[in-house]
Amino acid sequence: SKTTRGTSERTTWSSTAPFDDPGDPEEYSDEKEWMRIKREVRDEQRDYFYDEERSFREDDKVFIGARGMWPYGESEYSTVAWVEHQFMEEFTVLDFNEEEFEAEHLRLLNERNGQWMDDTMNLTLWLGQGCYETRKCLVQDLGRCENTILDILPLGFTHEKPKTMVPRSRENLDLKEEYMVPVGGEVNIKCIEPNQKISEDKWDNNPKDQLLTVTCLPNLKFDIPAQSFPRCKSYCPAPQRLWNRTMMENDILPLQEAYAMDPSLPFLVATHPDIGYKQLEPNDYTGLTLNTNKTDPNEEYWVGERIYFICINQTLGVEEGDSNEVTFKCRYDGVYAVPDNNTWPECDIKTTTAKPPIVFGVKMSLENTDAELDDYMKWKDYIFMQSQGDVEGLFWKVTIPCGIIILLLFIMCLLGTRHDSLLCQVCNRDYEVKQMQNYGHKDYIYQ
Repeated sequence: SKTTRGTSERTTWSSTAPFDDPGDPEEYSDEKEWMRIKREVRDEQRDYFYDEERSFREDDKVFIGARGMWPYGESEYSTVAWVEHQFMEEFTVLDFNEEEFEAEHLRLLNERNGQWMDDTMNLTLWLGQGCYETRKCLVQDLGRCENTILDILPLGFTHEKPKTMVPRSRENLDLKEEYMVPVGGEVNIKCIEPNQKISEDKWDNNPKDQLLTVTCLPNLKFDIPAQSFPRCKSYCPAPQRLWNRTMMENDILPLQEAYAMDPSLPFLVATHPDIGYKQLEPNDYTGLTLNTNKTDPNEEYWVGERIYFICINQTLGVEEGDSNEVTFKCRYDGVYAVPDNNTWPECDIKTTTAKPPIVFGVKMSLENTDAELDDYMKWKDYIFMQSQGDVEGLFWKVTIPCGIIILLLFIMCLLGTRHDSLLCQVCNRDYEVKQMQNYGHKDYIYQ
């Protein structure tokens, strides 16, 4: 998808009148020239009148129009059709001049004498040459959609429309505005975060690019879905792109795009801590490999989805467990939650029929039970001693020291509540100086 810009032009077409036989086509060097002459309608065979003011020709002829036969009846009709041509290019007011275009188009009309021939050798239509004189052929810039709606997209979305400033007219090149998409132009809407893409792509012609492509309609509004607007969702790259360091070095992964597009930032390798990708190829000692029956190496995975690894020797179990398979999730940050290098689980001879998570859970349960049992026995002994009296001398070991500490804290609080206390005099020399200066003044109060 790309953003387009252009102009529109309206041209009148009419059905042809009878024509003369041009002769043998072998007499002509170009087949199109023979077809054009064969189709050419002489002035005498066309309805016209003379009007010096209205005519655009040197002979002052004004043609009424071509006449043709209606195939289902005997009456004659004059048929005129208006066609709009849209020239979709990245035109600006500096690149496109309406007056020059009209002059060039009129020259082509006069060159062909109104005869139209397309690639299919269509000879049923001819072009009215006076449309510019009658001002029925209009050359004008297409209507454009305002940028406002693109600036207030839902949270997490942005767009790819250029923000360049373009001149508004040839007369005043200093008067500029932000580029606006013309009618028929398209803009891609995408997620801001590089590790996210839209959750559902069903509104445009490419359901696999994960971009919401919207078109500027003739009502000068984008066809943004008003209901069921997609949301941004984290995803992980295809496992094949992260299989080993060589694959990652020859690729630019989603989390690397910001560094690749900004020349001011140093490009970081995929395994850099600020990027975070990990190699998906297990170490050789593990005996693991990707289970391609459950994991497509060329498919991207949404957050929460799993990729599967299996023991090459399927008679072995992961970490001596019953299962020969282990899975890892795609995390929210767009990275698979696989182990670090040299810390992968190993395939070994099965020592239990229970799955590793069950064994781990049983071990944790036993450890928690043992800890609770130890606490229970300690409290049981403590309560028994309390019932037998102060056999451990808790009064002298606990009560007396705590009482002394509380008494000292109380005394410290009393010493700190008066200005003339010893503690304040040590810390505040200003009090002592003012007391000396106001010695003998009974009405003096220290502030």
